[in-house]
Amino acid sequence: MSFLKKVCFHIISNAIAIYIAAWFISGITFEVTFLNLVKAGALLGLVNSLIKPVIKLLSLPLIFLSLGTFVVIINICLLYFVAGAFDFFTINSFWSALWGVFIISIVNYFTATLSDK
Repeated sequence: MSFLKKVCFHIISNAIAIYIAAWFISGITFEVTFLNLVKAGALLGLVNSLIKPVIKLLSLPLIFLSLGTFVVIINICLLYFVAGAFDFFTINSFWSALWGVFIISIVNYFTATLSDK
């Protein structure tokens, strides 16, 4: 798969994951339009590919001490960051963000396995 196809696939995957999380979790609200989904999916992909590795590297001792569970806190913070960047995407509570991260991770895992085949 070419680089541009991979980027587009990840944007669409993140958009679908955000849509599913907003649909299942009452604490996550998302004004669903195609353009909003693309914006949020692109920013989530950008944050996950550029900012997340740096934060994980800086917080490596905490990740080690917590046996990896601090990565969940990092993911929640990054999801809050993406939601805070847009007016059409809001997260009401920590628990909503936790379940949102869980659903987004599962959807992205399944779409990544589909792209490998």
